[in-house]
Amino acid sequence: MEVRPPSLQAHPAPRFRPDLEPFEHDEGDGEPIVVLKDPISDRFFRVTPHEHLFLRACDGSRTVAHARAAIERNGHFISEVDAMKVLTRADQMGLLLNTASHKARPLVERQERIAEARAKSR
Repeated sequence: MEVRPPSLQAHPAPRFRPDLEPFEHDEGDGEPIVVLKDPISDRFFRVTPHEHLFLRACDGSRTVAHARAAIERNGHFISEVDAMKVLTRADQMGLLLNTASHKARPLVERQERIAEARAKSR
């Protein structure tokens, strides 16, 4: 049985925000990093390529276990404990939808208001 943080318990299928823009970056130490640009807040977040692969598998239609299985089919592994750590951190940063914390909700609502305003001004 999966052990889930409270923010992920109510929603079994978290969704990685599709509007985040990923950029691969080399920090100069030989370790690649993925920088995620949030187009709404103009903030940047750093995750490992492995974490990014797992987060992308969290598409809102898969449970955490199914997301783990999806990346395992492609030869990558993330333990249940590590998956929960990645999801907890991503949720705290506002990178996930479909979680009880709703950290990303204000950002998404802001984006929707901007899109509506643009549509009305046309």
